[in-house]
This record gives sequence, C-alpha cells and structure tokens, in this order.
Amino acid sequence: MAIAQDNAPAQDNIYLKQANIDIDKLQKNFLAAVRQKNWDKGIKDYLNRFLTIGTDSLQTLINNDKDIPDDRKLLALNSHAYFLKAFQVSVVSGDLEEYHIRDLRLKYLEMWDCVRNEKPYDHIMKNLGPVRSKILALSFKDYPQGGRIRDLAIINVALASPERTLGWLSSNPDFHFSDSLIFICANRRPTVLVDYLHRGKDESVKAKIVAHPSPLVQTLVKIAPERNVKNYLPFVVQLMNNEMTIADIDKARQTPSEYYKLIVDYEMKSLDQIAAGQTPLYRIPTRNFMKQYAIQFYVNQMNSYHETANNVRFSGLENLRPQDLYYILVLGDDLMYTSSYLYTYDKLMVSYKKLGSDSLLRFMHYSQARQFVRLAGRYNTLGSFLDLMPRDTLVKLMKYFISNLEVKSDNGIEEVMNVAESFSSMVKDSMLLALTESEISRNYKRCENLPNFYGMKLYRILDEMLETVKATAEGKVVAGRLSEYLRLPFKELTDPSGRINELVLFYGDEDGMSSFTSFMTSFTDKAQWNIEKNEYWYTISSKKLNPIFIYANLPLSEDEDLDKKAQDTLTKYLEANGIKPHVLIHRGHSYHLLNSVQYVDSTVLLAILGSCGGYNEIFEVQRRSNDAQVISTKQVGSKLVNEPMIKMINNYFLHQKDIVWTELWDLLSKEFKPNAKAFTLFTDYVPPDKNIGLQVARIYHEEGN
Repeated sequence: MAIAQDNAPAQDNIYLKQANIDIDKLQKNFLAAVRQKNWDKGIKDYLNRFLTIGTDSLQTLINNDKDIPDDRKLLALNSHAYFLKAFQVSVVSGDLEEYHIRDLRLKYLEMWDCVRNEKPYDHIMKNLGPVRSKILALSFKDYPQGGRIRDLAIINVALASPERTLGWLSSNPDFHFSDSLIFICANRRPTVLVDYLHRGKDESVKAKIVAHPSPLVQTLVKIAPERNVKNYLPFVVQLMNNEMTIADIDKARQTPSEYYKLIVDYEMKSLDQIAAGQTPLYRIPTRNFMKQYAIQFYVNQMNSYHETANNVRFSGLENLRPQDLYYILVLGDDLMYTSSYLYTYDKLMVSYKKLGSDSLLRFMHYSQARQFVRLAGRYNTLGSFLDLMPRDTLVKLMKYFISNLEVKSDNGIEEVMNVAESFSSMVKDSMLLALTESEISRNYKRCENLPNFYGMKLYRILDEMLETVKATAEGKVVAGRLSEYLRLPFKELTDPSGRINELVLFYGDEDGMSSFTSFMTSFTDKAQWNIEKNEYWYTISSKKLNPIFIYANLPLSEDEDLDKKAQDTLTKYLEANGIKPHVLIHRGHSYHLLNSVQYVDSTVLLAILGSCGGYNEIFEVQRRSNDAQVISTKQVGSKLVNEPMIKMINNYFLHQKDIVWTELWDLLSKEFKPNAKAFTLFTDYVPPDKNIGLQVARIYHEEGN
C-alpha cells in the first residue's frame, strides 16, 4: 500500500498522512467486499488491479508531486477516498452493475485529470447515468467545480427518471438548472408536465413552467387547458412549428388510420434528421404514442376478433402504408397473435417482393431492425424475408444485426434476445449459420481486446444459445446448463414426503367459470381422485399411484373481487401449513396474468401460463424464480389445449416420470391433430426447451456470468 512509503514528502504533513491511511483502509475493505461477489472473473481481476496497483500508483503520484502544494494534494487524496467509498457502497448495494465498473473507473480518472487541470468536463458527465454520475459528484464535492458536477449529475438523474423532476424541483426551488429539468420533462414525459399544470400543488414550479423560454414547453402550456389535450400531445412539435392546428388534429382523430399515420410521419421525419446528423425533439414521446395507438387501433382489434372473418378482423389495416404496417409489427411485439402478425407481415411485404426486402430496411433507416428480424425469426418468416434480398446485402444486414450489442448497457439482454430468437431460422441455412458463427466470434474477440467485459458476456451467451439451437436442429444431445430445459425431473417437484403440490388460479368472469367447470372434468374418476370443497377452494388429491395435491380456488364473482379473495385465502392457508406448490397454473385472461404471477416464488419450478399472450410475462416469472420452467402461448389460450395438457402432465406425475419436453410435445401433437382447431391453437404453445428468450434471461442473470 502507498502509506508504507513513510519517506515520501507528503508524509511530513499529518493531514496528508491521515488521508493516505484512510485510503489504505478503504482499499482493504473494498477488496474484502469484492472477494464476496460472485462476478465475472475478468471484472474481479480488473477491479483488484485497480484497488491495489492502480490506487497505490495514484497515491504515489499525488504524494510525490513537487509542483503542487499540500492543500491541493489533500484535496486530490480526499477525492480518491470519496470515490472509493461511494464506489464500494454502490457495488455492495447492487446499484452499480458489474459491467459498468471499468467504464466508471476510466471516467473517474478522466474527470480527475480535467478537474485538477481545470479543463472542460461536461462531455464526461453526458449520458453517464444516475449511479455513475452520483459517484463522480461525491468524489469531487470538495473541488470548486463540485457544485456544477453535482448539478450535471442531477440532470442525468432527470434524464433517467423525467417523471420525478417536477416533484424534485418543488423540494429544491433554488436549483441552478431548473429550466433544463423542466425541458427534460417536457421532451420526455409531456403527460407528466401537463398533469402537473392541472393538479400540481406547488405554484412556484407551475410559474417556472409557464415562464419557460422553450417553444416546446410553451406549446405544452398552451394546449394544457384543452379538454382533449391527450389527443394533441403526440403533435406538440408540429403545433410548435405551425405545421398543424388543433382543428387539423381533431379532424384526423375522427379517422384512426389518419391519426396514426400523422404520428408515423413525424417518426419518419425524425429518422431523416438522425440520418443527417441532427437530434430530433420529442423522440421518446413519439415512440410511446406510436406504440400506444398501434396497439389500441390495430393489435387489440386483430387479436380480439380472431374468430371473425378476415375482412372484419383486419379491416383496420386497409389504406395503411408500409411504414405504418412496419411499426404495427415491431411495436405490437409479443402482444400480437401469430395470425395477426402473419397477416400484417404478408400485407407489408406485398410491395417488397419485387423491390427486395433490403429496400424496406433502407426505407426505414434500419429503425428497430433487430426487433423486426427477431420477430421474423419467431414467427418463421425470417427465411422468406432474407431470401428477398441480395446475398451481399444479407451479409451486411447480419453484421449489423449481430455487432455492437454491448453499446447500450441498459438493454443488452434485449438485444441478445432479439438475435437469439432468430437462430432457429438461421441454422437452416448453412451460409447464414457460418456467417452468424463468424460474427459472434469476431465480436467476442473485439470486446476481449478492449476489454469490454459486458460485451464478452453477451457474445458468450449468444455462442451458447447458437450451439444449443444448432444441436437441437441436428437432433444431437444438448450439453451444458441449457440441457436442464430439456426435461423436468420428477424428484425436483416433490416435497419431503414425496408428494407434488399444485396451485391453480381461476377468475370469476364468465370464461373463468367455464374453464373451472372444464378443468374439473379431468377428475371425475372417483377411484383415482378425491375432491374436498370449502368456501374458497377445492383440494383435489390422488388416491393411488404417486400422491398429488391440487389446490384450485373457486371462480367466485369478480365484481366484488371475491375471486382474488379466494386466491389470497388459499395461498395464506398453504403458507400457514408449510405447503409449497412447485407447480403453478394460471387459468384466466391475459389481463389476469400479472395477478397470478405475483404468487410465483423461488419454489415454483413449473409455471403453465395458458392464457392469451402468456409469453409476455415469462420474464417476470423468471425474475421471481430463476429455476422455473415455463409453458406459455403466443396466441389464444384455450381449454381445448389446457385441459389435455394438464391431464397428461399430471399423468407423468402420477407415474413418477420425468417430463421430457420433446416427448410430451410429440404426444400432445398426436392427440390434437384430429381436431384442426385444437391443433392450430396448440402450435402456438411454447414448451420450456423452445423458449429462447427465457433461456437467455436465465443465463444472463445467473451469478458468475
């Protein structure tokens, strides 16, 4: 440690000596904390080097610098002590992600040089994020620049959480950059600003908003009193520039397609601005409004009318342009039923069968191209999409698709999912597979050379996922940790007494009552099943073979939330009696799913989400139970599929058999084939071994990766 250099000139000053002692203590404490973390080995080695060699070198540099007075040396040493302390607190608390550590250390050293030498530093703080900004602000709080660095950190917090800025300003009325915070709120969360003008309690904050110099803010102030202000919020920039009037918007709102097109028009204009090196205003709200209305006007209608004729179900898509259809696809995301996606996709591609699919992506400036390709892979349209472009363009697209996934560290996992979910299509084309393997390897080496540990992690995951998908496609045995998804071992589901406990959740609407009646038909064999009923639930238990206990709440009326009361009463009973269900089955509409997922904990090892769009909540299940395997559906959840599936799974449990998912799915497929409707619905159910997104999430969140 640097303090051992007692002959260093700085040690003649008692304050400097104490500062070095403080740093040495912080080094030891921090190193001990790092040893407790189960992190990427590269990250731990990097941090250990910084806390030993790096910090000692910095102390020596400061202590031995004859060109600066002791008070400046003390300032520098204290700054480093503040940094180490704030750094450690963030690491221990988990506020700072391990893959931000290297960047934080580099930013600190860069800032340290700028502050000590009175050079500009705004570029260092720009878009640094709230946690790292706060650490740097604490580190340099004693310097004359400390106040301004703190203010820049507050702006970064506002950028991350713009909805909190006006409340914060109310508590901090003298903040120097209050105009900046108000503009951030207006440009990112305009609904929050308008709502504050209506209902905010602090008149001084309202006065600052009203007096704000920005034309964008002034436009929001102007439209805030309007009765239909929500209709006007997507078009604030157009109103500001006098490109549109309130009357124009009112007229367009009468025709949903015209209203939606106007929002898309501004997004397309923003893409042109970005391509020209400009930064468009109001980008985040535009995307949010575009998604809101794509779902409200189109996705919900297509999904809810899934049993009606196509000319009724898809009537809303008439007269829409390619760019409108493109954004319905990418913004509708996992909410779209397979049939909704395929119809919209086919309608979009009519214009590009001759032009080539690459012209579509160029026209869209590659906006959300990874998302588009990912969805094409999921819905088995990727092969035909790629066939419609020249091979040289295809190579460029795949390089773009796979490269630089680490750039946005806040959504790297989403980018990896986007790529991984396309693998099932890529492995069918030998040239595409070879290119994908090459690009993953090239990008891993690129990140390794930097080094960028976060990027290395992402590309390791992709490599593992590709090998798994390739092995599955070739009929080979899947090795490694993802092999766990191939089967569900019977013994893992049993409690100490050898029995399996299941929790089945029903809801008190008409469909819920119908599902409950259908569910109970699986237990009519009195020689096999015993049924006990109380005020809130049924207990269904096996009389022979392996013991199974199924707890199903009654679908009591939803009007007074009696169904949820029944669920709460049942789950409290299970908890009080030490009964831990390893299987959870959701039986209800998609809007009930979040309520069911709240009952998932780390003991749940199989979740059957047999509702419409159950695929959407798999990541919340995984967050609550890292070991959970999930069955979900990308389209319509139906008792035609759910009942036979649950019955077959319970039959495995009765006979103490492991569930091999490929085997179970083959049996179910044979059972459903005679019924065309049931078979069509079944094809959209996703077993755990095919759930690429969930597997990526699990690997990503596993400790030590």
